[in-house]
Amino acid sequence: MQLTQCLHVALLVSDLVQAEHFYGEVLGLPKVDRSLNFPGCWYQLGDIQIHLITTEHPLPPLANSDKWGRNPHIAFAVADLEAAKAVLLHTGGCTGANECVGSPCPVYPGPGRQYP
Repeated sequence: MQLTQCLHVALLVSDLVQAEHFYGEVLGLPKVDRSLNFPGCWYQLGDIQIHLITTEHPLPPLANSDKWGRNPHIAFAVADLEAAKAVLLHTGGCTGANECVGSPCPVYPGPGRQYP
């Protein structure tokens, strides 16, 4: 078997409105039409889609709150890291370096928090 590309990633979210704001407005990703009958939305980034799927069940807490990169995550490349960091902090988000604005953190949940 030879894999040729990744088509999409699916992320469970507990607050679809907040997640749509983050992925669509803050990150500026274009939304993709979907014809499925369960709550969620899809975004396009280059050749890959990000599928946000709403769950009514509580999401598990972070497995490792001290080392963020050892938890489930998605990573993006940006053209200007400092500009991206400024946008995230200005919009009430996080940089992934434990620099959050607002409580609860809308991007990286801590104990008792939910993923957007």
